[in-house]
Amino acid sequence: MFNQYITRNLEKNEEVIKIIRRYYITLAFPIFIDGLIILADFFFLTWLLKKGTWGLVVFVAILVFFMLLAVRSWIIWSLNVLVITNKRLIDIDQKGFFERIVSECTYDKIQDVSYKIKGIWQTLFHFGNIQIQTAGNQANLELSSIKDPHKVQEIIADKLRKNQQDEEKEEPNILEQLYLILSKIKKDFGEDETKKILEKYLNENL
Repeated sequence: MFNQYITRNLEKNEEVIKIIRRYYITLAFPIFIDGLIILADFFFLTWLLKKGTWGLVVFVAILVFFMLLAVRSWIIWSLNVLVITNKRLIDIDQKGFFERIVSECTYDKIQDVSYKIKGIWQTLFHFGNIQIQTAGNQANLELSSIKDPHKVQEIIADKLRKNQQDEEKEEPNILEQLYLILSKIKKDFGEDETKKILEKYLNENL
């Protein structure tokens, strides 16, 4: 439902590889508590209605308030994501309806990707935290309570390898282009003239 909203500002030719959210089990507890209070509200409905108008007001107020809390928890859970694209990582941290922190990192700035599983519940249900260490002044990216964090680590590591391979492929291409340019200059102007052009360029730029 929120995926189009989350990815609306992607760059040209940028494709989403995966959108990762916190494990849904972390959403269960707050919604379960809200549900219990709503059920308790209905349990005391008869007693509240006997109190007259103010009893009805209290019933409706409790019902609406905790339903809104449950919806709020679901929306914030849905908007807290790590977006893995073919160009970068985007960490969206939704604090509330009116507070949102967005951090991003290109693959060439990533130094390390690690995950941590701690405690009996995380071990039993296979979820933990992902931390991405970046170079320079960029902030580290972190997303907590991720299902199967080792799989997320593998996805990012695989993208890092492919990105490095692409960079290594580009370097020979640049050298080949320079060689072709020099060959064309040599063919058009001759070897002596080519040497003069290179010497002049080196003298002006060194």
